Amino acid sequence: MTVMSEGVSQELSSIPAEIHIENLKSGVLLIKLNTQSRRINARIKAGKIEKAEKLRKEVEKEHKEIMAAFEKYYEFSDYYFFYSDDSDAVLMDKDYSLLLTSADRKSVIPVEFAENSRYLLMLGLHPGFPSADKYHLLLSHLSEKGRRKLPRSMPRSFHTRSSKLFCNNYDFDKAIRRINERLQKVDIFYRDIQK
Repeated sequence: MTVMSEGVSQELSSIPAEIHIENLKSGVLLIKLNTQSRRINARIKAGKIEKAEKLRKEVEKEHKEIMAAFEKYYEFSDYYFFYSDDSDAVLMDKDYSLLLTSADRKSVIPVEFAENSRYLLMLGLHPGFPSADKYHLLLSHLSEKGRRKLPRSMPRSFHTRSSKLFCNNYDFDKAIRRINERLQKVDIFYRDIQK
């Protein structure tokens, strides 16, 4: 699992929230899918083949659920998926040929994105509670200086927990629907202020 504060600059983006919301709306959201390949490989190396296969299947199911939730509920901006194993290539080297469009794993034609219009959504443990057992989705800005935290007035952290108590299931449909709704509300708020 990725601890979400890891690798994200502690600096806040200097761009105001109203500009971020416009940039995201006309830009692209890159969604990082955790492969957990290190954990899987460690289990294989330790001879725990069945446990490795079980984890691989869980991760694959999680990916399908996340992709399906985006296809059903996310309309705010364009979006693409990529695997965590490809993070450096996609985020640093801007190798967009590794991006995927949907659950059927279709690669996209390599494209260029405007520098201030790239945003990252990654699944990991909440930065304030790294020992918690529930995932969060964290939204950050991909600037020319690397990842930056969004201003507090921007939605940036989203729960994925199921409504069932004592259950380690995740409700990605609810989380993605909420992301879309919150981004739309912020967009409407800033458009109303400008009137």
